[in-house]
Amino acid sequence: MQAFIAFNEYDAHQVEAMHAIPCHVFKPSGKYVPLMTTKEGAVDQAVKAISHTTTNLLTATEDTTWFILEMWFTVEKLWDVFQSRTLYHSENPVHGFRWYGNLSLADAASINWMQCNVKATGLTEWVDRALKFKKCIVSGSCGECGAKDVPVYTSSKQYGQNTFCSECWHTFLMERTTEGVFMSTDCDNVLDVSDAKQEATRPYGTMQAYIAFNEYDGMACEAMGALPCSVFKPPGMKKDGKYVPLVETKEAAVNKAVTLLTQTTTNMMSAKETTTWLILELSFAAEKALELFKKGALVRYEGGWRFYGDLHFSDASAFQWLTVTIPPKGLLQWAGPALMSKSCNACGFCNGCGAQEVPVWTSSKKYGFEAFCCECWHGFLTERATPGIFMPKVAAHSGEATSEPMEIEASS
Repeated sequence: MQAFIAFNEYDAHQVEAMHAIPCHVFKPSGKYVPLMTTKEGAVDQAVKAISHTTTNLLTATEDTTWFILEMWFTVEKLWDVFQSRTLYHSENPVHGFRWYGNLSLADAASINWMQCNVKATGLTEWVDRALKFKKCIVSGSCGECGAKDVPVYTSSKQYGQNTFCSECWHTFLMERTTEGVFMSTDCDNVLDVSDAKQEATRPYGTMQAYIAFNEYDGMACEAMGALPCSVFKPPGMKKDGKYVPLVETKEAAVNKAVTLLTQTTTNMMSAKETTTWLILELSFAAEKALELFKKGALVRYEGGWRFYGDLHFSDASAFQWLTVTIPPKGLLQWAGPALMSKSCNACGFCNGCGAQEVPVWTSSKKYGFEAFCCECWHGFLTERATPGIFMPKVAAHSGEATSEPMEIEASS
């Protein structure tokens, strides 16, 4: 895989001397190094960066020279940094990739520096990016040069909240520029992360991912040949889910399915009865996983992955269904996550069965804010449970089935 990033001459020399790209200078987060997929994208990103370096300011009025660092990563290295959550595909594909932490040039199989000349952008384009957070008056007077009926931009309280035209703003900032973003970076003390990453290296090969369902939903997925992302969303969210949550182990998949905040029959039964769950094991060949990663479809997260969009069984290299039986977890263990959004009184009176000095949870205004014990809550919700998260809801007043799915938590 190729990746690109561009610098002015000063910063290019700094990177060459450090043999690394520190992440802390890339604001606002300072947590990752932004990489682009094209040379043009890298230069455009550097030119438009909101940084008060001499070269960035000069782009408004003069032609400037930029240095593009081209990096090649082996498939094995790409696999390693993908699985170790070092390299992420940006949410917007146009923005390329994010390399979290400092990027050692030794991580690349090869590097190459290229030079590029960029024509002056003009003050208007510069103002749009450099002064976009300043209050603009379309037709005003400049407090510095006296120009009238021109666009002016308001300064901060420190400078009297005065207004200045774009030329005066440009001159003001030029007097305060630095040579580069790495000007305050100590080249000898840049963290070399290459050794730490070696410890986390993962063998290049097939990747297994898991997700579990009850029998109803397992059969629904099998019939569709896909996992629709729309059902995987936090309770209460009106918009459809955007991704399918996958985990690293069978045990984690079952635990996630059993503890999800869904009111399906199986989830309710798991509190008091032995339940059966179906685990879908998806195998992705390394080449396929990296292909999905580059497209932004497969994103690594702690404990698993997010597959953005509907996951079709054909996206995996292979898949199989596994069956597991889980003993009942008990009503109190069920009540913890299932009723966590409700106010709890550890020793109260149940308005349902009359039990006293037991944990009770308060109902909503619709039910008079009355408190009920976990046994009564369980019975109430069981009566309203559906077979699965893929169970179509009935359209109000029509008797027609809708395609809206039940809600399911999508926490990572």
